[in-house]
Amino acid sequence: METKDKMFYRYTKQSYARFNAIGKCISLHNNKLEEIMVGVYLDNGNQGTIGEFEISWIELGNKSTPYIKLFDNAWKLLIEMPELFAALAKKADMNSTPDEIESLLIELGYKPKLM
Repeated sequence: METKDKMFYRYTKQSYARFNAIGKCISLHNNKLEEIMVGVYLDNGNQGTIGEFEISWIELGNKSTPYIKLFDNAWKLLIEMPELFAALAKKADMNSTPDEIESLLIELGYKPKLM
């Protein structure tokens, strides 16, 4: 029986992330400082996903600012993850850090996925 698991992975904690001498991740694109992928994965992430989206941080106005990128094939996650989007809405304009969002995901029962 196929299971559906709410999971996430943080880019800079993956084995394939590369860093320069001052600790900046050089394998992230488009001036991103960090990226967390969140989704509903099949069989603990071993059989793909029914949808995922990205929470990324960029330098904006001299501060690290998070944003969400969600393609239309994953819009169904807006109703599959109401607890997450409600919790994120409470953090609006607070410039939450990647550590804070990772902790929030764990609090909500999302499982970390290492790749």
